[in-house]
This record gives sequence, structure tokens and C-alpha cells, in this order.
Amino acid sequence: ITPKSTVEIISGPNVVASQLDEEKRLLAIAETLFSKYYQPASYQIVFFSEKDGVWADQALATYGGSYSSLVSEIAKSPNTCNFAFATIGKKGPIYYQCMDTRGRGDNDKQTAIHEYFHLVQQKYKSSSMACWLLEGSATYFGIALGVDGADKSGATGRKFIEQLAYQYDPGGSSNNPPNSRMHALAETTEGVVKLMTDLELQPRSQQDNCLTLGAYSGGHIATEVLIAVKGFTTYMSFLESLKNGKEWQENFATIFGISTQEFYKKLAPYFKTRI
Repeated sequence: ITPKSTVEIISGPNVVASQLDEEKRLLAIAETLFSKYYQPASYQIVFFSEKDGVWADQALATYGGSYSSLVSEIAKSPNTCNFAFATIGKKGPIYYQCMDTRGRGDNDKQTAIHEYFHLVQQKYKSSSMACWLLEGSATYFGIALGVDGADKSGATGRKFIEQLAYQYDPGGSSNNPPNSRMHALAETTEGVVKLMTDLELQPRSQQDNCLTLGAYSGGHIATEVLIAVKGFTTYMSFLESLKNGKEWQENFATIFGISTQEFYKKLAPYFKTRI
């Protein structure tokens, strides 16, 4: 049963109406799936387009959130505007999302669900989560429910994960792909263990490193395996456990019955096939 939505949508002057309708449809999927775990009294979404930069910065000042300049962010990728981020605004949970008026593809169907899951994570102390958990799980749910919903063969989702792998560029820039270094690491168990261990850093002060260390693709694959083997309910129990104040690795071992290092070793063969 779809719960009654508590969202307040703020839309920029150039947002395409049909795109907004599609985001509402995808949002309802996320609200329904996670309703047992997260039903906020209210939350906000600010939608804007590549033509709405000044308006978006004014909205940021009005509604709040941890970001510097949306005008500058839009300028970084002049050919497409598809970034989004979840944060805490003046009234509570909020996420901002840019939707390009020049068109959106199947990959973009993951964004609403991805960002909504970040709001779910906020309830359960997401600041204590490792990079691969924070971004990987949001990417997993976005692809599984959004992208794969548009292409039930799974081909588009698989290709998207392969594309995200090219962000891997430790010490460099995730915006300067392609590179094949993640592919090289995935060839060996030791390489996968290193990649996943590097992604255990805390995300909030290291957001750029989360990207360049492969959190979106690597974390997606790890989440996919956890949910395939242990189930959605167990995964959500792990997320809920983060409120107990223990280190997340301890909760991981308790809930999933395996240490993170052993999990990474067992993950390696499948990881290689996905990358």
C-alpha cells in the first residue's frame, strides 16, 4: 500500500512538467518500499534545470542545505545536468535535483530513489557509514527499482555500473574518465579486498574520495550481493543497527554473520564478473 506522501515539492521555472511527473512516480516507489522504516512527518525536494542556476541558489539560501553554489555545479558539466544531493535543510530532510531540459535517459531513473534512500540513511546515523555502504546501497536501490524497472532485461543497469567503474581514480578526479584501474584491481581477490577496504573511510569529510575510490560501482555490487544472499529485511536490520553507537563493522559481522574482510574475499569472484 502506497503511504500518504509528506513531500513538499519546490520546482524551478524551467523544469519540464513530464519529467517532474516521472520523478513523482519513482518517488512513490521509494516511499512505498521503505515505509516500514521511514515515514517522515515532512520532507522537501527542490527540482531545477540547467537553466535555473540562479533560482536554484536562491532556493538553497531559502530552504537550506550543505552546498556552496549550484550555479558553479551546473557549469562543471555544460552538456548535461543530472546531479543531486540529499542534505538537512531548515525544515528537515531535503534533497536537490537537477533535471536537464534537453532530455533524460533510463540511467536517470535511479536518481529519485537514490536520493530518497539517503534520507532513510540519515535517520539511522548515515554519517557513521563507510563510503561503499552510503553510496553503494543508494545506487543499488536506484538501479534495481528505477533503471531495471525501465529495462527489465537488466542490460541498462549493468552497463550503468560498468560506466560508474570508470570514476575510479584515486588521488585524481572522478570527472576525468575513462580509466581501467578498477578493472585491473578486480582481476584478483587481493585487489578487490584493497578496493573495498579503502572504501571504509567515513564519507562526510571525504566526499570526493568516495567518488574516486569507486564507492558507487563497488558499493553497488557489494550491496547487491548482501541483499541477494541475506535479503532486504536483513539489510534494513543492519541499517537500523547503526543507531546503537557501535562501530559499523561490528554490526556488520553480527547481522550478516561474516567479517567485512571475509566478505570482501568472498565477493571478489562476482565483483570481477560485474566490472
